[in-house]
Amino acid sequence: MMNQILLFPTTLLAKSSGFDAMWTKFVAWAEDHNWEQTLVVLAITIVTAIVVRKWLVNLLLKVAERTQTPIDDEVIKQLGTPLYITVLVIGLTWLIIDFAAGSNFVEKFHIVPVAQTIAIVVWAGIGTKVMTQVLTLIADQAKNRGILSANLVPVFNFIIRIAVTLLAVYLLLKAWGADVSGWLASAGVLGVALGFGARDTLANLFAGVSILADTPFKKGDFITIEDGTRGKVTHVGVRTTRIETSDKIEVIIPNSIIANSRILNETSGLSGDKYRIRLPFAVAYGTSTDRVDKALQTVSDDIAGIDTTRPKKIVLRELGDSGLIFHYICWLRDPNIREVTTDQTNRTIYKLLNEAGIEIPYNKLDVYMKSQDAE
Repeated sequence: MMNQILLFPTTLLAKSSGFDAMWTKFVAWAEDHNWEQTLVVLAITIVTAIVVRKWLVNLLLKVAERTQTPIDDEVIKQLGTPLYITVLVIGLTWLIIDFAAGSNFVEKFHIVPVAQTIAIVVWAGIGTKVMTQVLTLIADQAKNRGILSANLVPVFNFIIRIAVTLLAVYLLLKAWGADVSGWLASAGVLGVALGFGARDTLANLFAGVSILADTPFKKGDFITIEDGTRGKVTHVGVRTTRIETSDKIEVIIPNSIIANSRILNETSGLSGDKYRIRLPFAVAYGTSTDRVDKALQTVSDDIAGIDTTRPKKIVLRELGDSGLIFHYICWLRDPNIREVTTDQTNRTIYKLLNEAGIEIPYNKLDVYMKSQDAE
């Protein structure tokens, strides 16, 4: 049967130039080739690939369902396709090498490097995807324990992509027989040069990673930096942080400056976006403290910026040089209107104290002129 199949093209193309010699070699090779072994290997390859993709993955998923973490489930789900492709590539590569035994076909068409390239690209892509999903799951599970901040997931994903890409390029060069020792030396020299040339940028990057990991503030918080800059955080990046001031001016601050500054976060406590302010004022000695409390009971009635659902306090803080120093303590509805609310509250306190006849002390300087008769 095989001889009849092989003789059919010979009859069709017998008149073709040079075909007889080439076809004679092919017929001799085909007659000597172990076709049963080839068919068995091909069948084993296809069956193994299907079993790995369907049966083995499903079996591993059933085992993974017994664990409490979903991480292993996600990893196993992604392994089906690359394992399937890997088995097919190995089987087909072996078949091609077996077919081309005794010739330079494998070397001429770079069969082995091509197979290795396919495997490296497939596993590099799936490796990046799996590690990204694992990081996201770890961040979701550990967000209440402070192990891995969700803000760092994009940073680690970027690092993973770079690392996997560099490793894949290295393996591809090795697969194609390239000498990578010179490349590695050049990369080391280039890395040192870039480190010196971009040290400010690197400092901002490391500071940004530190800020994202520690989370001293987040988007939407009101912060005051040591140099006096105050505003609402609109963006926390790897290199810079953006703050919108009460004047609606956006300030872009390098993370290296923020990392080395003392920061007051006005809205990161248990009270959420509420912010408490203290407004000092003084009354003259001899004034009844009960009278002060009664006079200032209605301070916040007509001020929209004060949160009336939270308790207000009038605290005697200090016995000053010229009078009693009180603090009026209240909560703001929005930290962005601190200046306006402070102005309205101070005006109201001054008005109510005057209406109650309570003296507001101030420093007085008496100058005595001594006359001296001329001698």
